[in-house]
Amino acid sequence: MAELDKSEEQATSPVQLGQEVAKMNGYLVLGKQGCGYPVLHAPEDKAAKHAVAIVEPFGLKFAEKYNPLPIEELD
Repeated sequence: MAELDKSEEQATSPVQLGQEVAKMNGYLVLGKQGCGYPVLHAPEDKAAKHAVAIVEPFGLKFAEKYNPLPIEELD
Protein backbone atom coordinates (compact mmCIF):
# COMPACT_ATOMS: atom_id res chain seq x y z
CA MET A 1 0.00 0.00 0.00
CA ALA A 2 2.97 2.30 0.51
CA GLU A 3 3.68 2.08 -3.23
CA LEU A 4 0.07 3.04 -3.97
CA ASP A 5 0.36 6.06 -1.68
CA LYS A 6 3.61 7.06 -3.39
CA SER A 7 1.93 6.70 -6.80
CA GLU A 8 -0.96 8.90 -5.67
CA GLU A 9 1.45 11.60 -4.50
CA GLN A 10 3.23 11.63 -7.88
CA ALA A 11 0.11 11.67 -10.07
CA THR A 12 -0.19 14.80 -12.15
CA SER A 13 -3.79 14.38 -13.32
CA PRO A 14 -6.95 13.42 -11.42
CA VAL A 15 -7.91 11.18 -14.34
CA GLN A 16 -4.52 9.46 -14.25
CA LEU A 17 -4.85 9.01 -10.48
CA GLY A 18 -8.32 7.47 -10.84
CA GLN A 19 -7.10 5.02 -13.46
CA GLU A 20 -4.14 3.97 -11.33
CA VAL A 21 -6.26 3.52 -8.20
CA ALA A 22 -8.77 1.40 -10.13
CA LYS A 23 -5.95 -0.73 -11.55
CA MET A 24 -4.33 -1.20 -8.13
CA ASN A 25 -7.68 -2.14 -6.58
CA GLY A 26 -8.12 -4.78 -9.29
CA TYR A 27 -4.65 -6.14 -8.59
CA LEU A 28 -5.44 -6.24 -4.87
CA VAL A 29 -8.62 -8.27 -5.49
CA LEU A 30 -6.71 -10.77 -7.64
CA GLY A 31 -3.91 -10.98 -5.07
CA LYS A 32 -6.39 -11.77 -2.31
CA GLN A 33 -7.72 -14.58 -4.51
CA GLY A 34 -4.23 -16.09 -4.58
CA CYS A 35 -3.07 -14.82 -7.97
CA GLY A 36 0.62 -14.24 -8.58
CA TYR A 37 2.22 -11.67 -10.85
CA PRO A 38 5.03 -12.89 -13.07
CA VAL A 39 6.90 -10.07 -14.75
CA LEU A 40 9.14 -10.77 -17.69
CA HIS A 41 11.16 -8.97 -20.30
CA ALA A 42 9.62 -9.53 -23.74
CA PRO A 43 10.35 -6.44 -25.82
CA GLU A 44 9.19 -7.93 -29.11
CA ASP A 45 5.59 -8.88 -29.90
CA LYS A 46 6.56 -12.44 -30.85
CA ALA A 47 8.17 -13.03 -27.45
CA ALA A 48 5.21 -11.46 -25.61
CA LYS A 49 2.71 -13.65 -27.49
CA HIS A 50 4.84 -16.72 -26.76
CA ALA A 51 4.89 -15.88 -23.05
CA VAL A 52 1.09 -15.51 -23.00
CA ALA A 53 0.71 -18.85 -24.78
CA ILE A 54 2.87 -20.52 -22.12
CA VAL A 55 0.92 -19.18 -19.12
CA GLU A 56 -2.63 -19.33 -20.55
CA PRO A 57 -3.16 -22.97 -19.50
CA PHE A 58 -2.50 -21.95 -15.88
CA GLY A 59 -5.54 -19.64 -15.67
CA LEU A 60 -4.22 -16.36 -17.06
CA LYS A 61 -6.39 -13.50 -15.75
CA PHE A 62 -4.81 -10.67 -17.76
CA ALA A 63 -1.64 -9.69 -19.55
CA GLU A 64 -0.28 -6.19 -20.01
CA LYS A 65 2.58 -4.96 -22.12
CA TYR A 66 4.27 -1.72 -21.21
CA ASN A 67 6.02 0.10 -24.00
CA PRO A 68 8.86 2.52 -23.30
CA LEU A 69 7.54 6.01 -22.67
CA PRO A 70 9.51 9.18 -22.23
CA ILE A 71 9.29 10.48 -18.68
CA GLU A 72 9.56 14.20 -18.27
CA GLU A 73 9.51 15.97 -14.94
CA LEU A 74 7.63 19.24 -15.08
CA ASP A 75 8.35 22.07 -12.65
